[in-house]
Amino acid sequence: LEGPALAPPPGIVPNFTGPPNQDALGYALLITGLSLSVIAVVIRLYAKIFCVKVRDRRLYVDSGVYAGCQYFIIRVLQFPGIYVYQWNIRLKDLSGILYVSSTGSGSSHEALTSLGISVLAPLCTQGILLEWIHLSAPRGLRNTSFWTYHVTIWINVMFYIACTIVEIFGCHPREKFWNKLILGGSCVNLQAVILASSVLNFVSDLIVLALPQKTIWSLQMSLRKKVDVSAIFAIGIFGCVCGTVRMIHSIKLLSSDDVTYTLSPVGLWCVVEITSEFLIFCIPSIPKAV
Repeated sequence: LEGPALAPPPGIVPNFTGPPNQDALGYALLITGLSLSVIAVVIRLYAKIFCVKVRDRRLYVDSGVYAGCQYFIIRVLQFPGIYVYQWNIRLKDLSGILYVSSTGSGSSHEALTSLGISVLAPLCTQGILLEWIHLSAPRGLRNTSFWTYHVTIWINVMFYIACTIVEIFGCHPREKFWNKLILGGSCVNLQAVILASSVLNFVSDLIVLALPQKTIWSLQMSLRKKVDVSAIFAIGIFGCVCGTVRMIHSIKLLSSDDVTYTLSPVGLWCVVEITSEFLIFCIPSIPKAV
């Protein structure tokens, strides 16, 4: 149990006390993402409260979701860190990391991924889809956009409920999830679940990007106005890029033995993607605030 959680490459000596990491990158992403998100949220709240004078309950919920993801990243930075090779972690510590991720009594790279991606990140996407329904399908109108958004929302809801059930009952006995010394029992392929959630979230990002453009270019207004409004909603391209990169790293996770290192970019790109979703959600309110 005092040995490395993964056999190191030839000539590499495990470093349990101060392993190399990229925590500085993690903190930089946290600070940048949080700053951009706070600015976007303030602008949206100002536009809704003082300009349009309506309550924005969806923003309150999404703000809580984003705060939760920030918390998970901070906990991961504390231990074991970002981009830490698994051979620089003791086997007994790896079991503890997996334990707190499966019981919810702490955090780890896998807690970040399973909770951040499978529960928290999709909630931001659902908030955006509900907002797009409000903008493109006024009350009583049942057009193509309305049904596409609703189908996407319910597919996401059912899928992530299933993911949560899998994460809770994914191993038999459940202790096998964090205790790799148990020889009997079985576990589902959680990496495959992570990949599936990445693919679904990427498709949702494409819908968030494409459908508003269809609505904008069908409106009766000048070409210049269409271009201006389209450019505001085009920030969704960044969200699609983030989703693509996260999906690529999720695919790499399927064939990697070094879980702690390979999950790091998945978690970091999750934070970047959620930040972009906050910008998508809030930036359309800028014209109302100026």
